[in-house]
Amino acid sequence: MGKAILLLLAAALIGTSITALQNEDLNTSATERQAERQAEQLAREVARSGYNYTLSLARQYEANHPGATPSDIIAAVAPESSPIERTTQGGHYVAYLEPYSLSSFRVVSKGFYQGSGALHDHLMEGDHLTRIGPPGVPTTPPPGGSMDYQVDFEFIESQAGWCSAIYMQRFEPNTGQPSNNTSGHGQTTDDYVAMEPELVFAAGKNRDGAAASHTAVLKPGTLLNFVLAVDKNCSLRDQVIPITGAYDHRIDALVVAGDFGEMVEGQYSMMEPNPTTDNTWRVGFEDQKKFSAAQHADVKANSYGDGQWKTRADGQKSYGGSGWTQTDSRGYRKLKDYGNVPDYSDQVFEVKLTPIIDGGDGDTA
Repeated sequence: MGKAILLLLAAALIGTSITALQNEDLNTSATERQAERQAEQLAREVARSGYNYTLSLARQYEANHPGATPSDIIAAVAPESSPIERTTQGGHYVAYLEPYSLSSFRVVSKGFYQGSGALHDHLMEGDHLTRIGPPGVPTTPPPGGSMDYQVDFEFIESQAGWCSAIYMQRFEPNTGQPSNNTSGHGQTTDDYVAMEPELVFAAGKNRDGAAASHTAVLKPGTLLNFVLAVDKNCSLRDQVIPITGAYDHRIDALVVAGDFGEMVEGQYSMMEPNPTTDNTWRVGFEDQKKFSAAQHADVKANSYGDGQWKTRADGQKSYGGSGWTQTDSRGYRKLKDYGNVPDYSDQVFEVKLTPIIDGGDGDTA
């Protein structure tokens, strides 16, 4: 009996020791996993710091150099060939600017943080698009004028198979007033308040050359957004209605994005200032929502290439374009029509903002 008791005690002690070792291993593994998760989170924060800092430099340069193009800003602040590299929060980041579209650039920031077992990294890009020169109202009236403006629209191309309507939407400087937007798509930001979209062209198609004008009192600093409301079966053709759920889908030329809550060019739109005429822009829409973000970004930055989305010699998928080189009769980059490429030529119009110097006596929109 004595030997049996001793054997049982020995077995119990061995079992306790094994359990303690297992618990210690589990605790160590849990601690290591937690440390790695923290390292991953810190890599994200480091990348965010790089993004914010680089964007702030770009904004500062833009403010100090009115009329600077995206290429000017990229070259002066942080091109990919000469990125910003800084140490922060125990890690470091590499950040730069790259072209995004005809009038846009984007920030790319990669953060690195050394964990207990490996070097962690996090890439921040793509969702934070920054546009240059949106249609906007000066913060002060022109000499001898009021804040009355004539806003002229002209369709350049409207040959898509679907019908669609065009709305103009004002984003007024946020002075604490509530938004008047009741369409369910308000995009109020810290700086701007979304107003109710105003119908410019009722739903239709095949409208090349169609024109429309608004006379509007626009508050200083107002940004103008443009909305494509798609009516696939043309059931709303020529109807003068507000934006409602009756449309199949809605595409905003500008959307709220980025850590700064800015109004930026949306994925399905491409905006370009006229190279020779002030306060004039072209707005092009891709009305289908079937292409990936990468396909949209590639066309915006590099044009159409051969129109084939495939892996290229550099190992990356693209259409094979090398930049926008051709222009149309108005001086804009030349858009083309494709059946299976996000071509931004489905609904294309020009908008021009003209101050009414004598104050005008027309009805306001």
